[in-house]
Amino acid sequence: MKYHTLSSVVCLLISLVVVQARGLYWENVEIVKAIDVSKSYVNEAAEITIKNTGEEPDDLYLVAFTSEVADSLSMFSSMLKGKNVFIECALTNKFKHLPNGQKVQYGSVRLPTPVQPGEQIELVIRYSHKANFSPVPKHIEMSDTQTLVLETETLPFSPYLTDKFTVSIIGSDSIEKYKDAASKDQQNSNAFTITEENVTEPFTLSRSQFLYTHNAPLTRAVHLNREAWISHWGSTVEFKEDYELVNDAAELSSGFSRAEFMKSGLAKKPSHALVALDIPLPENSHSHYYTDLVGMISTARVFSNHYILKPRYPIFGGWKFNFTIGWTNSLTDYLKVLSNDEYIISIPVLEGPQDIFYDAVTLSVYLPEGAVVKDIQTPMVNSDTQTTYEHSYFDLGSGHTKVAITLKNLNDQMRDGPVFLKYHYSQADLLRKPASIAIYVFIALFSLFLIKKIQLVIYA
Repeated sequence: MKYHTLSSVVCLLISLVVVQARGLYWENVEIVKAIDVSKSYVNEAAEITIKNTGEEPDDLYLVAFTSEVADSLSMFSSMLKGKNVFIECALTNKFKHLPNGQKVQYGSVRLPTPVQPGEQIELVIRYSHKANFSPVPKHIEMSDTQTLVLETETLPFSPYLTDKFTVSIIGSDSIEKYKDAASKDQQNSNAFTITEENVTEPFTLSRSQFLYTHNAPLTRAVHLNREAWISHWGSTVEFKEDYELVNDAAELSSGFSRAEFMKSGLAKKPSHALVALDIPLPENSHSHYYTDLVGMISTARVFSNHYILKPRYPIFGGWKFNFTIGWTNSLTDYLKVLSNDEYIISIPVLEGPQDIFYDAVTLSVYLPEGAVVKDIQTPMVNSDTQTTYEHSYFDLGSGHTKVAITLKNLNDQMRDGPVFLKYHYSQADLLRKPASIAIYVFIALFSLFLIKKIQLVIYA
């Protein structure tokens, strides 16, 4: 037994060494990165040609993120260049501390097949985040044009050697290097490109700041509480969304004047103030409503499948806006019947405004009373799922089955990601509530009938 235990420990240590050796021996032959600053968050796309410099086949490639980017990483995807097929990738729990104190977190890319020693493969890696950019100056007038400063790496920040690196900042009409008049890098009115052809050592951290115009609001949802109420009797799905919005744009340097705002026509031209929200809705939605803490807001219109919302006042930099919207759709658009008692329902994670970043999202799906959840599948790995019960109208037992999914760091590009719920809901559960209500109503009416038959008159 002692020798068996010792051999097991030795085998475990060997296996750990083998696992830890994976993903170490790569070389970046060339990296071409594009940083898009056109939205209220940053989109980065890198075309990477990698080469296996090890002595064994390898299928694990590591991507390094600074702690600022990793903390607000919203989307992380990878695919083979020239093939519209995504490959497995995820943000790992592996960290590294550089000598300068910089904390690094790894993302892993699992290649579909191991790459042989000396062979090359081309990857496309995309990710979004809301880090390292802010308005400069921080305070402006209502009619001023907003400019932002982005701080980003001008050399490849990678755990591997890099032979050639090119980075381009795009997505604005005016981009220039900030506080660096001696720059000899290629630049024009709507892009800034830097090329480094010398070999770059691993984890080289070299940053520069770039000034660009972005005369649009920086809309961020501090929290979105999204609810979907499933009704088999009504054959409907009722959606309700509670938003806590803030505009991260430059704040006003002087007080707000509605007269000046209307006179200058800022409501009808691009501005750093949030004056309207365009929310794409599912087809055939109806029973729309739009409220805030005061009450119903009438400045909302439905055009085709778009819900156009106007706040009670323009939302300037640093201002907040809380509101609630809701609508109803047919259940047949989301539900698939597997059998008489089993169903699969698909609910989109997001259906919110365009060009927005979400700090936290709570998606709550309320299944009918008596439903038993069999399986839950979410499009994001870093999600927290909890199943509880909550009472609503006419609930007689435990209440509606509530599946709450908590996510963080999302953006509007993830609105097509569905959550799949498989659940069991029998015909007996379907009929129990109306039958129970009918019995209670019958008992109440019969009791009233009996009470009326009681003779309460006292005769002398």
